[in-house]
Amino acid sequence: MLTWWQSGSGMQRAIVVKADDPAKPVVRYLDLSYDNPAKSRDKTTTIGQMNEQLASDSFTLLKEGAPGSVYRCMDGAKAARVRLISEAPNGQLFVIGHAGFPKVFAKTACKPTPLKPKVKAGDEVEVEFAGGFTKAKVERVDAKIGRVFVKLFGREAGVAFGDLMP
Repeated sequence: MLTWWQSGSGMQRAIVVKADDPAKPVVRYLDLSYDNPAKSRDKTTTIGQMNEQLASDSFTLLKEGAPGSVYRCMDGAKAARVRLISEAPNGQLFVIGHAGFPKVFAKTACKPTPLKPKVKAGDEVEVEFAGGFTKAKVERVDAKIGRVFVKLFGREAGVAFGDLMP
């Protein structure tokens, strides 16, 4: 889903981890780095691994390719990781790129990343890294929290669903 960080700021993709009250689901944010060391309000859990209850009417269901979705766009010979703001009628995409910079790409140069990637341990994937994509090997998948754990530069990294290409 697409929401804002209820105890922080900014647009966030999130995955529902508990829906006892569908109007106020408990989510885990996908756009906060899984291994971010900052502590959440409970002073124990890190913000990348915390669950948080959303306020009612503060979210929308995110569909693949819709505004808020991640795209892999070719910027010359380099693949850029961007988020869709809107699609123009002339076949261009208005996006936010690395470090929040706006940019326009031809729709033909872009492909949305899958919201629920179909990957398993051992698969080779491309994952978001420093505003682009780099190759990595899947170690494990935790669908409940929306993360694919990969071996990246010799260590394990939790990559959010939507931030990788199979």
